[in-house]
Amino acid sequence: MWAIWCAGIALLAALAWRLPAQSPPEVDWTRGTLRLYRSVPLARWDAGWYYLVAVNGYHYDPKVLANTIGFYPLYPLLLRAAAAALPSVSIFVVGILLSMLFLLGALVLVARLSELWDGPETRLPAIAAILFFPTSFFYASVYTESLFLLTTAAAIASARANRWILAGFAGAAAGLTRLNGCLILVPLAYLAWEGSARRWRFPGRTWTGLGLALAGVLAFPAYLGVRFGDPLLYVHEKSNAFWSPRPGAPWKTAWRIGKEAWRRLADPAAEGRLLFLSGVACFLVFLALSVLLLRRGLVAEGLYAVATLLFLLCGGTFDGIQRYVLALFPCFFPIAGGLRRSPVLAFAYAFLGIGTGVVLLHRFVHSIFVA
Repeated sequence: MWAIWCAGIALLAALAWRLPAQSPPEVDWTRGTLRLYRSVPLARWDAGWYYLVAVNGYHYDPKVLANTIGFYPLYPLLLRAAAAALPSVSIFVVGILLSMLFLLGALVLVARLSELWDGPETRLPAIAAILFFPTSFFYASVYTESLFLLTTAAAIASARANRWILAGFAGAAAGLTRLNGCLILVPLAYLAWEGSARRWRFPGRTWTGLGLALAGVLAFPAYLGVRFGDPLLYVHEKSNAFWSPRPGAPWKTAWRIGKEAWRRLADPAAEGRLLFLSGVACFLVFLALSVLLLRRGLVAEGLYAVATLLFLLCGGTFDGIQRYVLALFPCFFPIAGGLRRSPVLAFAYAFLGIGTGVVLLHRFVHSIFVA
């Protein structure tokens, strides 16, 4: 399934690039990388930033609206290493190959973890639920989606197998991949507590694993503090007007988004209406799936999903949530259970997921914002 999916995404992206589209004016936010990745359909938007970090490292100019310190280091570091090993291959093609390989490892781990929901028969539907999700093509793009899925799944799978040193390294990798990688500490802490008969009196390897994960979470802020004098520089960078509305309390964001949803429902001509409402629907669906995880007894996975959704609410916007939920692999377990039991639901999910995904992929390769 992985091989067929990767080949299909690559082919569809190449075909989409040759189809016409009303693309917006191309603005090179990443200062010089637009011409480099235009011919690589799965390299768009953030791919330029990861290229700059991989090639030039981090730089910060307070007079510039957007800087490379707005992107975490692990993916571009791996991209640099892989590109050095393949000097004759475009760095963006190398990034696509890396993402696909990370996805393979992630799917193996997710398939194993899906057994917690409904036994071994859930493996294949869980993989299908992930690969047929409309925005799943980001797993094959020059983005962190596959790496983040791999590191978070590895951390939880290792902790459940009582391999705490490995869980710590995987958690540290997640913390170096994205800001919300810090949330991996939530399921790890719960699994440590659940597995300790004396509650919080852990063996040394458990403390070591938790410490490694915490160290990974703190590593990038520490680097920013040492080099630029501000450990919270990433947060300050993402809070400026270039990126998104300012972060805030989740209830304030929910209230503002509720009013915005009502306004857009009342105005059929509102710009970006469908994309915005799909983001709201995506949040509500994954919140319901998180509750199902908690009710089934997968507390660690449910807490991780709920914490991530609350974190997204604190971001002040729903822009991109259709992509961010790709990291919530436990939420695909209830979907997989439904697909396994109902052939009609399985067909509908595949039909709608692939159909919508093709439309979104076509827009993505033409630099139209979809997530």
